[in-house]
Amino acid sequence: MPDVTRPKQRVYPVIHLIPHGVIEVIEIRSVTDIADVVGDRYVDSLSSADGRIDFWFSSSLRQPRTLNRRAIELLLATANFTASTVPLLRGQVLLASHDSSGHPAGLTKDCLDRLRRPNALGWRDHWVLDRRCR
Repeated sequence: MPDVTRPKQRVYPVIHLIPHGVIEVIEIRSVTDIADVVGDRYVDSLSSADGRIDFWFSSSLRQPRTLNRRAIELLLATANFTASTVPLLRGQVLLASHDSSGHPAGLTKDCLDRLRRPNALGWRDHWVLDRRCR
């Protein structure tokens, strides 16, 4: 007999950016799932300029993590950072959205379209990022 007293937890598709350029869509249910994927108990997030896309990552410096260049470029293209000030994200990064109460949610079609066609980075942005990522 199914348990009808417990509300069913929703599953949300999010984008998983792995260092070295691998991009995949995975499903999450909560911040705990995000922490499991990112590989740390504690996760941080940054939002795009319009507040609709959340970048979830581990900010822990206890373990060496590879720079995630694709995540850095997407954050630069969607947030109010310059190539000199954008945080250098390391390790695995998840892109999600959030609901009105701040809980993780799946990306909307508009968010996915924005990620498919981010504002093009100029040659100077690439040059500054190359210098910072050495």
